[in-house]
Amino acid sequence: MSAFIRTLAGGYASGFNHVKPNEYRPRLLLFHSVDRKNMELIEVPFSRRSLDSTDVFILDMGTEAYQWNGRGCTKEEKFRASQFLQQLESDRNGRCKTEVTDEDGSEEHKKFISLLPDVAIEKKVEQKIGKKVIYRVSDESGKMEISLVCENALPKASLTENDVYLIDSGQSLFVYIGVKCSRREKLDALSHAHDYLQKTDHPFAPITVVSNNRKSKELDKLLE
Repeated sequence: MSAFIRTLAGGYASGFNHVKPNEYRPRLLLFHSVDRKNMELIEVPFSRRSLDSTDVFILDMGTEAYQWNGRGCTKEEKFRASQFLQQLESDRNGRCKTEVTDEDGSEEHKKFISLLPDVAIEKKVEQKIGKKVIYRVSDESGKMEISLVCENALPKASLTENDVYLIDSGQSLFVYIGVKCSRREKLDALSHAHDYLQKTDHPFAPITVVSNNRKSKELDKLLE
């Protein structure tokens, strides 16, 4: 499954707001393989000290975006990150300049490093577990709609094969991709997840994408 982050115009009812490229808060995103089937996307502290040679990172500056491939990253991480980078460029109508560099000491690599401040990373403070919720992402009506399915519980029976669901445990977020969901729902899924988290008290929670025809032990433990 290919997963992209995409910006969706919308209001409070959907839980997501459109953000113009020149209004973006610079962010550093980590692409990490959870296992052979699932990829995790995490926003990490905006510092060069967050970089790890075993993973791939995207530096999103709004009108510019850079992909940094650590020397020990996997081919799948490179591929997924490059898909994401291409989608960013497409979503922003060519107003986002993209560039890919490897951890090789080249001028491009040095440029990437120079864009990140060399600041200490604050130790994580234990967060309270937030409210459990499930949102349904669907374009069945002809337009993309995000609606609340349930809260304070995560019933497995609320998930179907026809749509995409955002499952928030209060500490982590799962994006559940139904086998029969539309192409647009699938392409926009990770974008909705990221934008949703920015509205919560746990904006840096890890995001895991799970397809309906694949198993996730972590998600199975959460669902009732």
